[in-house]
Amino acid sequence: MTFEEMFHVQIPFILLAFVFFFIQYKRLEFKSIQTSLPLDLIQKFIAATADELEWVSLVNSKYYKVFKTYPKWYTGSWGEQITVIIDNDKVMINSICDPDRKASVVSAGRNRKNMRCLIDKIKNASR
Repeated sequence: MTFEEMFHVQIPFILLAFVFFFIQYKRLEFKSIQTSLPLDLIQKFIAATADELEWVSLVNSKYYKVFKTYPKWYTGSWGEQITVIIDNDKVMINSICDPDRKASVVSAGRNRKNMRCLIDKIKNASR
């Protein structure tokens, strides 16, 4: 097989690798929400969301929180890691597939649900 033939065979795999790289890279971005709520109320909403969605707390400082989920085997997810950062009038949240578990390309919508639930609670209270 010549170099040119090998190159043509590898092009789809290289393109696919770049697509997955950019998808995973985009998932690392934090969703941010502006709020005028006091810190204690924000923390109350974070705790309520954590209870509702069964997040297990790993780090629980005043302005920085990390949670993990341990879903049942039939949910289609290996688990998620949720990070919440409170910065004055802004709350930043990210949910990714658990980096300490098996590699997962899809989260079956659980990452979006984790972020959306907390963001909705804060938005509704900020009105």
